[in-house]
Amino acid sequence: PGMPASTSTTLSSQRGDWRRRARAARAGAEPAAATTPAAALAAANVAPTVPACAASPLCVHERGPSREWWGDDRSLEARLPQLLKEGRAEVARTLLLSKAEPAHGVTLFYLGVCAGILEGEAAAVDPYEASIAAMPGLGIAYGNLVRAYLARQRTGDLERALVLAKTLASSQPEAAEPQYVVGVVLMQLRRFSDAAGAYEATLRLDAAHHGAHVNGVHCLQQLPPDDEVARRRLEAVARGGVAAGLWANWMQRPPHLVKRLTSRPWWDKGEFAWCALLEEQYPQIRDEVLRLRRKPASFTPVGGRAAHDP
Repeated sequence: PGMPASTSTTLSSQRGDWRRRARAARAGAEPAAATTPAAALAAANVAPTVPACAASPLCVHERGPSREWWGDDRSLEARLPQLLKEGRAEVARTLLLSKAEPAHGVTLFYLGVCAGILEGEAAAVDPYEASIAAMPGLGIAYGNLVRAYLARQRTGDLERALVLAKTLASSQPEAAEPQYVVGVVLMQLRRFSDAAGAYEATLRLDAAHHGAHVNGVHCLQQLPPDDEVARRRLEAVARGGVAAGLWANWMQRPPHLVKRLTSRPWWDKGEFAWCALLEEQYPQIRDEVLRLRRKPASFTPVGGRAAHDP
């Protein structure tokens, strides 16, 4: 709504191009003059959704087309991240479609970020696929694309997400979070023993990783009760949770534990200063919930990453 007709037409054409590129990527087509240097993937940060700039280590080795992604307007390099941080994704997308190099991997990546903000993460699958087809070393796109497939979950999406997650994890063998993401996808596929293995790998790199402890014991509990190997693995993960300060006893493993919090059913709101803040902000909270009910695709469902959020 409110988008100029010319921009809307351009966007429709661009989406068709994204899909063609995405199909080629899923079919294993290799874009011309593109490689996948491990150093570029290793420099990627899986968590952020916006790269600092096109000159980040993610993009040093693979520029895609000969022109820079911003075309003739270098100010886009600083403006795009700022617009997205401010939540002005519609403005950012209009600038990308009118000024940036349309086939460049960074442009396609930013269009994926915009799609995720405006239409929900599932809508970002095609532009992210096109992004890594054009620039296979853009590691940040792999993590975002995994989340997009987890949100969409059409037939074959989880299998594709697993390939992407393993690619990112293998390129960053010393980083815990990519290993955790592999576990998340395997858990969604109900491959519980393999998922637990990914969480155990996460904990070897980060012994205090909360999600890996919680999801790890959840997956191991799904295995047959007479599986002695699984029983020993469960105990090891649970005892690691105690050592990390997550639990007080390895045999009692609540997903959420606030130490020294008295167990009682009702509390006086005066004991918590943040209750007054919530009451003050009630109109904004109500309006946000109503917006989400009108546009549920823009809300990421709880439970995509952790066993304790069904």
